[in-house]
Amino acid sequence: MYPANEWNHYTDGANVNDTDDNAAHSTHDGRYEPAAARPRISDFKTARAIGGTSMDYLRSIRSYVGCAWALIIVCAIPTLAKLPADPNNAALLYYRACLIHPDVSDLAMSEVLHGATPNEELRTRLSLPAWRNTIELVQIATQIPDCDWGMLYSRGRDLEGDVLGHLPILGRLLSVCARVMAADEDWRGALDMCLTMRRYATQIGDSTYILYAMSQRLNMEALLAVEHVLGLMPPDEPMLIWLKERLGRTTGTEWAPAEAMKRFGEMELQGWRVEPQRLAWQITHESLLQAVMNESARNDVLSEASRAYARFLDSALAIIEADRSYSEKVDALEDLVSDAEQRIAEGNPIALLWAPVKWAIPYYNLHVAGRASFNATMTGIELYTARAHTGELPKSLPSGSPGDSFSGKAFEYQITEDGFILRGHTAPVGTRQVREYVFKIGNSKDRKQ
Repeated sequence: MYPANEWNHYTDGANVNDTDDNAAHSTHDGRYEPAAARPRISDFKTARAIGGTSMDYLRSIRSYVGCAWALIIVCAIPTLAKLPADPNNAALLYYRACLIHPDVSDLAMSEVLHGATPNEELRTRLSLPAWRNTIELVQIATQIPDCDWGMLYSRGRDLEGDVLGHLPILGRLLSVCARVMAADEDWRGALDMCLTMRRYATQIGDSTYILYAMSQRLNMEALLAVEHVLGLMPPDEPMLIWLKERLGRTTGTEWAPAEAMKRFGEMELQGWRVEPQRLAWQITHESLLQAVMNESARNDVLSEASRAYARFLDSALAIIEADRSYSEKVDALEDLVSDAEQRIAEGNPIALLWAPVKWAIPYYNLHVAGRASFNATMTGIELYTARAHTGELPKSLPSGSPGDSFSGKAFEYQITEDGFILRGHTAPVGTRQVREYVFKIGNSKDRKQ
């Protein structure tokens, strides 16, 4: 930058065609260069006129030539090539994180995930390069919109047993980090890590049933981490409002039962088409097994299996989308699956798709459980916010609070000595106990006493 008066001089009166040695000259890129910043021909003349020595003259020439060579060299330096863009597929970074992540199965990690205070050894390990690099890769990946796991759909369910099995480990690592930050009273950092975990869980998606189950469970673990942080954090109304708004943006794993359940069936059929011997162990009916292993009869058997599954899927979707209670839907789905199981025993080709048939109930149950956990967390945030605003928990739930997805009713709300409990009304399938969501209230002073 030139001083203001010098710049005004050039813009107000300098002429780039001026032949006066003392005038400003234009550089190779169009900028004006002050006359005093470079040697001038008149300098050479003056040096001789005032009796300067030949060395003075040579020094002036050498200075001028040096400037010229510098200009030539600068112009000759090639421009650095533009760097390629970062990957636009989050799965690539998740796979990298799976390759370098450290072991997270030790007792200290497990205890922290169950509410214990992190010890110094664990804190030290979290600062090691392998841990830091793994966490950084996951954090960056969650900001990339697209996540394609590279499933080879043409081969059916062929990738579920490999590196995808490492994905829950990355989620547990994020949960441990959030809990360590909370123990250090870095509330914003801890909640940000919980949100990162939820974005990660959402990106796992529903390409297969296994991925969907993994995604929903990690989503619920992320919400448990949020509840853990809130149980330690002192009242902070602005942060609670911010958290509720941010959580509301992350809707969780997409619920698209028609597309997902149809895809599960198609992948199973494709597996039978390309590698039937890999799936043959599932078939106990001898005549059906012989038919599907016979290359000339296989397509007819698979076509019949596809039609049988389509009928099953139509019935399952009608049940799931009906205006009925959770319990009624589960009962109807159980009857539907039992009917399919009976037909399988009789040698019906739907046996070839037994896996997606039996997934129908847990698939629906995971959706309801995930929604119930999310509703409980959002209701809990409202109660924490009310306490931060008034100084105490409200006597009843705020109007309009989201309710229990299992029963379709508002949560039962109970204030306890160290916080509050939100309780459902209907037990999930396979259990006899209703879900309870326990929220604690504490602050840094409470924990130090």
